[in-house]
Amino acid sequence: MRTVKVISLQHRGKNCLGLRFPIDPELNSCVKQLTGFRWSNTHRCWLVDHTEHHLREIFRLFRPVAAVDTRELGKPQAVRAARTAPKGNRFYPAFLPS
Repeated sequence: MRTVKVISLQHRGKNCLGLRFPIDPELNSCVKQLTGFRWSNTHRCWLVDHTEHHLREIFRLFRPVAAVDTRELGKPQAVRAARTAPKGNRFYPAFLPS
């Protein structure tokens, strides 16, 4: 059976719920039915504000099609640093000695 993992994390200073699951068109279409969910390239998962209402909606929608794993919900997650572009061009560095 497919599993949807629900985690708690911080994104842009807000407490969020994250949904992680293998690539699956049916699970993706379930997420798109929910309001407020968005994809995060930083965390590589679906995000929504951490509220009781959103947690109930996750269970309501995913229980018929997948197992919902909440074991990591209360554990603090490591905060990932925002991706930044390297300074200069990799072919032409920002600083060239004269």
